[in-house]
Amino acid sequence: MKRLLAIALALIVAATMVSATEIGGYTTASALNGTERIPADQTSGSYPCSNCTVNITPALINTYVKSQNVYGSTQFTTSGSCTVGSKTGGPRAGTVQLGAAGGCTLTITINGATGYTASVGFNCWGGDRTQPTIPAWIESSSTTTTVTMSIPAAASNGDVIGFHCEDMSR
Repeated sequence: MKRLLAIALALIVAATMVSATEIGGYTTASALNGTERIPADQTSGSYPCSNCTVNITPALINTYVKSQNVYGSTQFTTSGSCTVGSKTGGPRAGTVQLGAAGGCTLTITINGATGYTASVGFNCWGGDRTQPTIPAWIESSSTTTTVTMSIPAAASNGDVIGFHCEDMSR
């Protein structure tokens, strides 16, 4: 029992002594500081070289994040002629409850106040979840940061409208 306790204590102490600059077990790696070395044993078909230095800039990180289909984590925001009550969802999909009848436009800003910029624009689909007999629709227009949907006049005050948007360049 004493031996198990000693081993557990040794593991805890060893874990707390890990350097903040150790990445993936490589003591020479450092956090994103402008240049990184790719160790020889990490090379594969996807790496361009062995034991080379790679320059990392905020622009490259932003490009990589966008390539991974990351839209952010801020909830979408709305504007336009529709009156919106409650809303739920994430940066590019969710629901809004109409605070008045349809026949209006709903403009959605992807990733809300933080924003997300698509290189071309967005494809979006929407539908009335309260009255599913109303035909679904797509966006009427989009910019690189917003989407506008025309909500059918048949939608009523209190109806829940669902939508989902995708970056057209993906």
